[in-house]
Amino acid sequence: MMRKNKSPKAGSSATSAEVRRQLFAEAFLANGNNATNAARVAGFSEKSAASQGARLLKHAKVQQLLEKRQAEVLDNLKITTERITLERARLAFFDPRKLFDKDGQLLPIHKLDDDTAAVICGFRVSQTGGGEEQVTTTKDYKLASKDASLTSLERQRGMYLSDNEQMKREPAADPLDMIESARAIAFTLARASRLLDQQRKGNGEG
Repeated sequence: MMRKNKSPKAGSSATSAEVRRQLFAEAFLANGNNATNAARVAGFSEKSAASQGARLLKHAKVQQLLEKRQAEVLDNLKITTERITLERARLAFFDPRKLFDKDGQLLPIHKLDDDTAAVICGFRVSQTGGGEEQVTTTKDYKLASKDASLTSLERQRGMYLSDNEQMKREPAADPLDMIESARAIAFTLARASRLLDQQRKGNGEG
């Protein structure tokens, strides 16, 4: 007769090890991939957490758990390659003119289109004055940087096969082109500053 494989009883070492692996995997994904902290959550001592975390990461069953759970989380949150690329593209190709209306006034956040709103990573409202003085309200948007998103998209398009190959393919930048680019950036920043000043003055007059 063939023996049936019995499931480990509750409280056994096999069950304890399996539970610890599950706890470790969940904690590892939740804490930003810190193996030591995940090992602590799984019940290992402070002294052994670092070594046990490193060991568990190499464990075949833990790797399977991590892969399965990560796929489930991404699927549940609809975090697809297309969505990530779309968000990167929104940041990379953001047009600052979409922040203002036709009169150069800063648009309220609820009137921004989806592409423009995606670039906003902070919002601040401050007030000055009060009492006998007129209250002036200032609204500022904090914008995400384009650089990281552009680099990510460039790599995705295969524009950086390697740093050395990139240098071989591309000629050195023309100093005159760099000067013109700097002038264009300075002009854009100055114009944005003037528009913000107009917005602030408009709020003060209202």
